[in-house]
Amino acid sequence: MEILNTLNSVKIILKQSIIQNFIPINVTKLLAEKYTEGLYEECDKFCLGRSYMYSKCVEYLDKQMKPIQDSSGFT
Repeated sequence: MEILNTLNSVKIILKQSIIQNFIPINVTKLLAEKYTEGLYEECDKFCLGRSYMYSKCVEYLDKQMKPIQDSSGFT
């Protein structure tokens, strides 16, 4: 199914983002700016939360994909 393939691709990207500690370049620049302004704790919290957010997205996709996977035998 095309939907499952697309969702699996998104999951792979999210998992790679977790492994690689990925942060988009614009966000990295903004974090560097805020870090130089002395917002160390806030920047650190954001970086910790980033990995948690990616993990929760993967969990959500797994949960939402389950019914589609279960019914894929009928298509």
